[in-house]
Amino acid sequence: MDERGTTPEMASVGIRWIESVEMPARPEYVGVVRRRLKGLAHDVGFTDDEGVEIAIAVSEALSNAVEHARTAGEASVDICCTADLEGIEVVVRDQGAIQWNPGVVPEATDPLDSLEGLSQRGRGLIHMQAFMDEMEIHVSPEGTEVRLRRRRKPAN
Repeated sequence: MDERGTTPEMASVGIRWIESVEMPARPEYVGVVRRRLKGLAHDVGFTDDEGVEIAIAVSEALSNAVEHARTAGEASVDICCTADLEGIEVVVRDQGAIQWNPGVVPEATDPLDSLEGLSQRGRGLIHMQAFMDEMEIHVSPEGTEVRLRRRRKPAN
């Protein structure tokens, strides 16, 4: 096993994890998904710190989806995660009716910098941008899809 947790067996067979789940749009389920993602990130060779960053970014996407997925009746959020030795991609989808413009969110800064100048809204998007290599947001009348990608850095 190398210092990133990759075993020779994983590298030789090119393991790819694909997990998909539909969760109720309720805040108490965000932590369950966050813990699973931290474990999955570790399983494919991300460091503990990188796993925490990935989990924070995805938690922000999930929290937004939970808030905006709420429509009449029992709403749900779909999460699909693909992870391998090259990186991790997580897609979060809701069926929320709230329409917004992701273009109004300021560019990512260091997430540890002061956020005093920002409103209480939009901070999660800044964390997603800062902690992930790529973030795509698609808003449509059917809901919102957030796609987050993080590449694994080579071991030193």
